[in-house]
Amino acid sequence: MSLFTIKELWSLDCNEASLSFTTNSVAVANIDNESEEIAKVVVGSFTGFLRIIGPPAGMEEASDNRFTFPAEPLVGNMLAESQLGSPVLQVDTGKFVSGSDNIHLAVLHPNKFGVYAVLRLPGQVEHGSQYKITLLYEHKLKRLAFNMCSGPFGKGVTSTADLSLQSKERHFICVQSLDGTLSFFEHEVFTFSRYLPGFLLPGPLAYVPPWDSFLTVTSSWNLQCFKYSSLVMSKDDANVQTQETAVGKKLNPEWSYSIGEEPIGSLQVLYNPRNHSEVKVVVGTLRHLFCFGGGGDLLWCKRLDNQIDSFHSFLSGENCSMTLAASGNEAGAIYVYNGTTLKWAAKLPFVPVHLSRIHLRELEGGIVFLSGTGRVFVGYLGTEPSLFIAPPIQARELDYEAAEIELTQLRKIVAESGDQNVVASKDATVEVKVEFEGQKSKWIESNGMEVMSLIATIKILCHARVNDVRVNICTPKPIVCSHESVMIGDIVGRHNYQTEFYLESEAIPSDLTCEVYVFYLNDTGVPHFVQKCGIKVPLFIIAKPHDQLEREADAKLTFAVNKPVMNLASLYNDFDWNGDTNSIGLTFCLYSGDKVTLLASTKSSSSSASRYRVQSNSMAAMHIIFRDFLDRMNRKFNREKSELKITLVGVDNDVPLLNEYFSEIDAHILRRRREVQIKEDLSGRAAQLRAIQRRLLIRFRDKNPVPLTQLEILLDGSLDHINDTLNLMEENEIEKQKSECRLSGATRLMLELIQIQGGRDSSKLKKSIKSTLDKIRKASHPPVVIPEPKSQAELKPEKLIGNEIIERMASARSRTARKRTPVLAPIPEPAEGEMEHVTSAGETIQNASLNPIPEAQEDPMSEVLPPPEPLAEESEQTPIDVPPNLEETPIESSILEQMHEDGSQEDNFCDGALLKQRKKLYLKNIRLDAPFAQMSAFVEGVPSSAVDIY
Repeated sequence: MSLFTIKELWSLDCNEASLSFTTNSVAVANIDNESEEIAKVVVGSFTGFLRIIGPPAGMEEASDNRFTFPAEPLVGNMLAESQLGSPVLQVDTGKFVSGSDNIHLAVLHPNKFGVYAVLRLPGQVEHGSQYKITLLYEHKLKRLAFNMCSGPFGKGVTSTADLSLQSKERHFICVQSLDGTLSFFEHEVFTFSRYLPGFLLPGPLAYVPPWDSFLTVTSSWNLQCFKYSSLVMSKDDANVQTQETAVGKKLNPEWSYSIGEEPIGSLQVLYNPRNHSEVKVVVGTLRHLFCFGGGGDLLWCKRLDNQIDSFHSFLSGENCSMTLAASGNEAGAIYVYNGTTLKWAAKLPFVPVHLSRIHLRELEGGIVFLSGTGRVFVGYLGTEPSLFIAPPIQARELDYEAAEIELTQLRKIVAESGDQNVVASKDATVEVKVEFEGQKSKWIESNGMEVMSLIATIKILCHARVNDVRVNICTPKPIVCSHESVMIGDIVGRHNYQTEFYLESEAIPSDLTCEVYVFYLNDTGVPHFVQKCGIKVPLFIIAKPHDQLEREADAKLTFAVNKPVMNLASLYNDFDWNGDTNSIGLTFCLYSGDKVTLLASTKSSSSSASRYRVQSNSMAAMHIIFRDFLDRMNRKFNREKSELKITLVGVDNDVPLLNEYFSEIDAHILRRRREVQIKEDLSGRAAQLRAIQRRLLIRFRDKNPVPLTQLEILLDGSLDHINDTLNLMEENEIEKQKSECRLSGATRLMLELIQIQGGRDSSKLKKSIKSTLDKIRKASHPPVVIPEPKSQAELKPEKLIGNEIIERMASARSRTARKRTPVLAPIPEPAEGEMEHVTSAGETIQNASLNPIPEAQEDPMSEVLPPPEPLAEESEQTPIDVPPNLEETPIESSILEQMHEDGSQEDNFCDGALLKQRKKLYLKNIRLDAPFAQMSAFVEGVPSSAVDIY
């Protein structure tokens, strides 16, 4: 921070809105061609105003030919002001009129640019002179303009012999458009246009007269140089040049240099008008100043301590470059650099968007500043220190008695609050409510199928003003909404908006519950969010009534309710049932094609209890209807202030439907394995295609051409195979997503049954899980580890299985700790002499399996359903089909360790007991010639969605 401030000469406020000016909005020159050569400041704004400001009339020259500094800052003199009717992008001065050596003004608009003459008309009375702005000519632009530059294109002075011609130079104009086209104009005539190569975004543009070249910065932050002769020689195909054509030979820059940062301001070209031997180009970025010489050589680079907003460079002496850099980090400061050395620093009254030098009579060190609101400030670097004096720090004596009293009160508050159950207060600033409008539902088409669409209204009530409100809606697959994330903005009071819920695919959703999150900022800028959970999507969005009652299903679940039998049609009155409304059975048809039947038993003589059955071929579909039925019953009896109790019928301590649940896991495993096979096939096809392409390339490079018919056939066939494989992968991905949804729904159903079986009490639930774990532990692992005998012939089947498991577990741990690799080598099959022992061990394990689900004395659904099939279907375990490649699947050491460790835990049913029960069921129903290789398939490929539910 500097001790000095900038010294003000005069200033003038244009009273414009913020962001109406840029670094190209100012030009300093003797625009009225006055004989005394007093510089004026020309300012153009985006609002279309063009202003010419001169020094105040009170600044007069002293008798000793020295500049007189005013005692107080003066107000600038507004010489002329004109409304041009179009935003002013840039102003520039030069000799733009043929046959005249006067300085004229060029003004760039988005769709045109014009050349103006500023005339000073001497006054006949004491009121002074009058200034007039006259349009000489203008050019309509076919493309939107960005910036421009001027200079004697193609007539650069390169030797001292040509210095006499310098005063007779004419300045031409080059306009850069937003699409990267350079349009060249020689006074009143358009000459040609060229398109810059590799263009993306426009950047600063400058002309270097000694090099006769143009400099620009690309969107990749590369400084590039183009010769004017190269631009001229790359002629278009057509003989007639127009602004609409920019097609020609590809341009190549003379040199390029990567500056690595976004440039600010304009490119500063420094050279001595009397000696063109040395030219410098200064480029400013946020953190660096670069100086380049001829051929793109980097002369020096200065890393700045602060970010700068504008800069200006000039020559001091022969070849000494000075740079003025303005920074806004310290509320406005200017730094003066001599090359890379900091020479001076001073405070500014504001952060300028433009700064440049101005010559005021004998004062050559004047500086012009322009703010973003249009304040023109002309000053100089003075040595007068700032009048700001830091106030002295007032030391306050500490009151120890008051601090002790305050500390005692705080301790008392903490002690009182510690005895209470402190609950986080709910943010009541924003309330969220979701309403489904059933009358506004409609049928729509989604991915080739007709589904029901439901319109929901999200109502947000804000008790205070909140800012940046964003609403996010999370739905279970495949249910989607039309507006999952909505940015609302600032809200005060009420705000409603509608969204649409519908099915995206034919998969079965695992749940119908959605969540709504509302994120916002309060008045102090602190972020908050409100979560609205448990929003149930109506059932009719995923299911529709089925005319016929389905009486057969693979999976059945019977349960009892401590309430009288309900009329199912009245309970599901939101569906249009064409049949008998007094029917004791309803069938729902999901859009996935699965059918679920809900039956009510009328055989129960008790008026205070009833039995129901849910049956289907899909556990996920069963879970949707089962969960929805329980929710409807709870809502009904909650209104009556009565408690609903549910009991599973026909089971003891075991969980039913395990075989069906394992089938869902196996189906998902097969889909994941199928995905791996397809990817391997695709990799092979891609390698084959690359080999064919390499062969074709070799044939093309041969000097002796040969027929390519066979390679063409191979190439077409390989491409067809790859397309077929990609289609197969897409189909498998769709089926895998369906299996994920099915497995997630089945897992939710299993958890519901576990909670119901445990009576929704933690002690009963742990007792039920412990009973299942004990049975699995006794059937899978022997309680005592038997030492290895001396002879292999002395092995018993129990010893063989127990020792093999222990050895495999120890080997897996050692290899995991040493190599940290998750996959082990395939376990070999037992020798032929040991087959009888392994078979005997399998029979022994089978005898120690879980007790089957006991059958009820009489089926409660006998009046509704037809006579059941032979009891062997329900009482005996159905053999599970094993994929043929299970024996080749390796075991993961981490899974084996988890199986071993989870066996000793009582509360971890999903990770330990369920996997071990799968192992036991497989050992009962499959051939035990490769038991450990088959065990790896039990736990492989469980989807993340199922694990997250656990």
